[in-house]
Amino acid sequence: MGDCCKIDPEMVVIHGVDREKFQRFREFNVDPEALKKFKEDKTTVLVGTSIARRREWKAGDQINPLKEEGMDKTFTIAGIFYTGNEEQDNFVLADFQYIQDVQEKRGWCNLIYVKVKDYNELQVLSNKIDNEPWTVKTRTQPEKAFLSSMLGELSDLIKVSKLVILITLLVMLVGIANTISMSIRDRTRQIGVLRTLGYTRTKILSLILIESVIMSLIGSLLGVLAVFSIFHFFGIALQVLSYTFTINLNMAVVALGISTAVLVGLIATLIPAYKASRLDIVNSLRNFI
Repeated sequence: MGDCCKIDPEMVVIHGVDREKFQRFREFNVDPEALKKFKEDKTTVLVGTSIARRREWKAGDQINPLKEEGMDKTFTIAGIFYTGNEEQDNFVLADFQYIQDVQEKRGWCNLIYVKVKDYNELQVLSNKIDNEPWTVKTRTQPEKAFLSSMLGELSDLIKVSKLVILITLLVMLVGIANTISMSIRDRTRQIGVLRTLGYTRTKILSLILIESVIMSLIGSLLGVLAVFSIFHFFGIALQVLSYTFTINLNMAVVALGISTAVLVGLIATLIPAYKASRLDIVNSLRNFI
């Protein structure tokens, strides 16, 4: 598990559990036969519905969740579990001792969950755990505090993403404006001909703006198609600390993206289109005659 934000389509987060006791901590909805197989065979794993859907895994498949760590160790999926929690449903559950042995790290772990009976005793219990003479320094905190730190990491990533998006939009604005200006210069004579045929300045302006909107719409639709293809064939997940979130595109995001692309195209075309509509007919046709 990482200590920062990572985006990786191959990402798999494994949680080592005691196969006999893990359901006491959290409710996992899983087929009884799959659960029985998991408890009987330490080389099997249970996978969450989200990661199973993203990786197209099913019960009985042979997988290597340690591939990212350079290990060639195959596990059999005993079954698929469902908790109703997106983060939890992105986990792979395996026998904790077997995972440690495979990695030659018996007794090692990155994160331990402790379930308490009295919520009011959280801070006292946290201090007690951290004051124990462990061989390594521990940092125990309530789950809410842990999630807050996780969201802080995610917030930093979102801020950087917003800055990148803003810069991208500005580059798009300049690029589209430059492209439209060049296109208009190449069609100066055609604009002059349209003016002689009775097209008003308003009509010329409207034609250029409509052309820009259509081109932006086609470009955004192609972009959406490309993104959907990437998400469908590769799957994208975001890891923040020990949590993994599946990134999905919904129609609201698609609509916002298309609207933004069209709006940027429209704004970038306004000045070139206005200048084209103000062209003098005689000067426009001078090189045409």
